[in-house]
Amino acid sequence: MTPAKGGLAPSGKGRLLAGGLAVGTLLAAMVLAPYSLYSRARLIRQKIQDNIDLVDIMLERAGREVAHRERQVRLYLSNEDQKHLAELKRSNRRIQELLSSAEQQVPAERPDWAKSIRELRELSARWEQGAGALVNRPLSIPRGEAMLEEARGRPGPLYDRYREQSSRLTEELHSERTKLQQSLARIDLFRTVIPVPLALLGALVVAYVMSLSMRVSRLLETSAAERQRLAAVLEQMTDPVVVADTDGRVFLANASAQKLLKIRQGDRVSRLVSRKILRQTRDPITLSELPLEKSLEGDSVRGIELTLRGDDQELQVSATSSPIVDSRGNRIGAVMVLRDLSDRVHYEEARLKVEKLGAIAAMAERIAHDFGNFLEAAGAATTMLGREAAQNDQERLRWAGVIRETIEDARSVLDSLRTLAFTSSKRPELDICDANELLERAAELAKLARPDAAAEVEFVDQRGKLPPIRASRTELLRSFVNVITNALDAMPKGGRVTLHSSHEGDEVVILIADTGTGIPEDHIDRIFDLYFTTKRDRGSGLGLTTAREVILLHGGSLSVKSELGKGSEFTVRLPAHSLEKSEKEPRADGARV
Repeated sequence: MTPAKGGLAPSGKGRLLAGGLAVGTLLAAMVLAPYSLYSRARLIRQKIQDNIDLVDIMLERAGREVAHRERQVRLYLSNEDQKHLAELKRSNRRIQELLSSAEQQVPAERPDWAKSIRELRELSARWEQGAGALVNRPLSIPRGEAMLEEARGRPGPLYDRYREQSSRLTEELHSERTKLQQSLARIDLFRTVIPVPLALLGALVVAYVMSLSMRVSRLLETSAAERQRLAAVLEQMTDPVVVADTDGRVFLANASAQKLLKIRQGDRVSRLVSRKILRQTRDPITLSELPLEKSLEGDSVRGIELTLRGDDQELQVSATSSPIVDSRGNRIGAVMVLRDLSDRVHYEEARLKVEKLGAIAAMAERIAHDFGNFLEAAGAATTMLGREAAQNDQERLRWAGVIRETIEDARSVLDSLRTLAFTSSKRPELDICDANELLERAAELAKLARPDAAAEVEFVDQRGKLPPIRASRTELLRSFVNVITNALDAMPKGGRVTLHSSHEGDEVVILIADTGTGIPEDHIDRIFDLYFTTKRDRGSGLGLTTAREVILLHGGSLSVKSELGKGSEFTVRLPAHSLEKSEKEPRADGARV
């Protein structure tokens, strides 16, 4: 089972994640800020020492060598001592070496300094050439004249330019050193101050970590309590519950599962198959078909019915299983629940008995309804025989014929009662019929069945010429009678019933319209439902239901349109019969009649 989350809602997870990021940021700041300041200070010091100071020192040494070289030239010109000439040559080499080293130490971001040093080297080389011309003068030039040439500045002005260029570059070096030292001072000051806010931040981090630790501790305690409650609930469940891990071992089985399946924690899931779990086909189930094994593979199983064969009984169960996944979506196991279906089986058996009794009762009520219509018609015809208008033989024969035909129709209803069905379970006898004739006779029977209502109703005959149909005379006549009597009942204060028939394509269309009260919109879809009626005194809710069923069995349809307060119109559509058609017509239920 997945552990309880201890009330850690998604918003709590978000706050925990945000807190973790904040702690990480603070810790990173506490470590990186001092280190970055230290690194910056070290780079500044290194730049001052390795670049500016070295360049300054070498420029200073080169300046001293230039002055020394100047003195050696003057001394040589004055006494022509060879040691001054040797010292002059050494100084020339030393100056070039120092300037070359200074140029190499110039930072890459200061190309102007390198340019100034190259100019110094160029001035030094030009001075060296000028001094060489004095030193190596022809012997014909006396020493006094050579001194005069030197006094005229033949290399003296170059020396002055060198000193000016060197002084300017030295000032720039000193200015850059001052800026770097000021930056270094600010960094040192910040390094002195920063421990205070970092210490405060550290205190906040420690407080937050302690709070987080307390929350985690409470969550763990809550999770443990939830697991205990869950275990207690599972133990009290009557349905067997089995939980397995991804290794195929039972992680948890409640008391019902242990008793019913003979399985314990740590057993292999394959032991469930040895319990003789059967499919509905009574064949033993395999391990790959076991719902728990399927869920371990990632599938969910819902409501598979199985049979558990025990030592002395068989138990019908419904098996449901699902994979167990953690918060990251990783599958960590599966759970299977078995539900005892014994009560449901007994309930289904009892329900089938009740449905059979209900069907018998519905059939009896339906037959009583139809039989009552015919009895009322026969009774009304008998009453007509006793009136003065029926004293002649022709009129008596007419009403006697109506009574005889009504009795024959009623006898067919009794035949239906013997077969215990809405319509005869035997194949009905289909004859070639005239729909207009059946409609006319149905109107007469409806008038006899509802003599009071019929006296106030006008019948309008709009029957047209129709092709024959193939139908059971009695069943279709009963259906027409039910529709017309329903129209008469809808006009307690009189009105008009229109009987219209026409031929449309391969269908015979019969319309039975009334000007009665109409049908409410919320009742339109229910009037064909069994037992639905709005006639409290004499309605059974069977007439229209029976009529539509009979018409459907003849391959036709019965529909209705109604407007409240203006009346209703029932439309019957039946397939027309022709000699080209087969004698076996398709029925609505798929059979052929």
